[in-house]
Formats: sequence, structure tokens, C-alpha cells
Amino acid sequence: MNENVCKESPLRSYVARHGSHVTVIATSIMVLECLRAADYLKDFGIELEVIDLHNTSFPDKHLIIESLKKTGLLIVADTSWLDYGVSAEVSRIICEFNPALLKKNQVNLGMADASCPTAKALEDIFYPGVSDIIEKVLMLLDKQSIPIPEKQSMTDFYKHFKGPF
Repeated sequence: MNENVCKESPLRSYVARHGSHVTVIATSIMVLECLRAADYLKDFGIELEVIDLHNTSFPDKHLIIESLKKTGLLIVADTSWLDYGVSAEVSRIICEFNPALLKKNQVNLGMADASCPTAKALEDIFYPGVSDIIEKVLMLLDKQSIPIPEKQSMTDFYKHFKGPF
């Protein structure tokens, strides 16, 4: 599977970035944040495989499994609450295929277990971002010596983002 699959079929999941250390499955703006995290971590020799689910109703199960066979480590970054969402569905897919693919427990990033805020200052705290992704990658890889960048507001960084959070 390659980056061009999205152009072939807009409903299919695709690998947005190839890597060998950690599989990161993401949706919506979290794909962009994961790609930023991958850019940051490559300077430290860490290669993330970023999968854009692109359509959460029909995730490419084969693509997920093949990536996990390579990395054995998984982070799911979603723009919603963790309960009953994308993280749960990805977990179900892995459990039905072969949970032994995971070397460590799946790590999930999503909105806090609270009502979604509307004030910008609260949004900046509420939504996970690139620093949260990097923190979880380093935790999975047991690499505490790598600095984590300061949290930056996604609404400031992505002024022209038109998709749903």
C-alpha cells in the first residue's frame, strides 16, 4: 500500500508515512499532528509508520495488521472520546486477528473524559497534539532522554484546516 491509494479511492485507509518503530493510526487533524511528530522523532532515529484511516467506517484491516507485524507497537490518535470509538475498533480488529502482534499494550490518544470545551484556552489543553504523541511514542520505546516539545495550539498552527476536529 502506498501514499497514492487515497487518490485511487478516497474511502480507503493508507500509509501516510512509512516507518519501522511504532505504528500510529490516526484520523482527521491527528494525521497531521502524527506526521509532525514523525518529523520531530526522525532526528532521533525513530521512524513512525503513520496510517490515515481516512474513513473510520471501513478501516483497512489488512493494512493495520501488516504494519503491526512490522512494528509490534501501536498508538491510536483520534479526535474524539476514547470510549466506543476508533481506538476501540482498532483494538477489536487486533484482538480478532492476533493480539500477540502487540509487544506492549496499545496506547490511545483522544479527547479528555469531559465535556468538549468551547473556549480556546481550554481547547489548547483538551485536544491531544504533537507533544502528546511524542510523549507516548517515547514511553513505548522506553526513551526518556529525548526532549518533548512544548504543547502548541492546533488552532493556531492549522489556521487553514477545514476538516472536522
